[in-house]
Amino acid sequence: MDHVALALATVSLVVTRYIFPGRIGYAILCLLFMVGLPLALIRYRKERLGGYLIGLGDLKGGLGVSLLLIALSFPFMYYATTMASFQDYYPLWKPAGDSVGNFLLFESYVLVLMFCTEFFYRGFLLNTLLKESRHGNGIHALVYMIAHLGKPPLEVLYSLPAGWIFAKVDMKYKSILPSLLMHYVSSVIFDLLVIYHA
Repeated sequence: MDHVALALATVSLVVTRYIFPGRIGYAILCLLFMVGLPLALIRYRKERLGGYLIGLGDLKGGLGVSLLLIALSFPFMYYATTMASFQDYYPLWKPAGDSVGNFLLFESYVLVLMFCTEFFYRGFLLNTLLKESRHGNGIHALVYMIAHLGKPPLEVLYSLPAGWIFAKVDMKYKSILPSLLMHYVSSVIFDLLVIYHA
């Protein structure tokens, strides 16, 4: 068992889940603990980044499937944005709805967080777990769901199958870019819909 990688994953999850030193500080923590340290371990071990789905992979196929899945999820996103629990929670920075400039600034910040999330969960954690167990995707999806605790209950439940699907798509197309696209574009659409319904 890869105790070092799993210990690093645990520390990264705890730090990025329970320490929030403001938005910029949080982004820096995520970059350090969800990207920097895992990347340093991968490089130290002289492992290929492609083994962690870091790279372009089959970009054309992955992007096509990502756009299809975003389109299929749109009715669910639209419905969820009418629910009070989501309207109270999103967007995470309420001034994002005050102006186009605020919205673009906030969504740039979200892009950084989404990159950290996909690098860590679908790149580092998933592939570390797959080396240990054929159930690595399921375990990774469960950890991903636990990381959503504190968000609206429907989102917590949705994150389990979403994490599993994101990983399946990324594994098929050999890159985290499809899940990054799905996660980020869906998040932007979701924030726009919440602002629209406000």
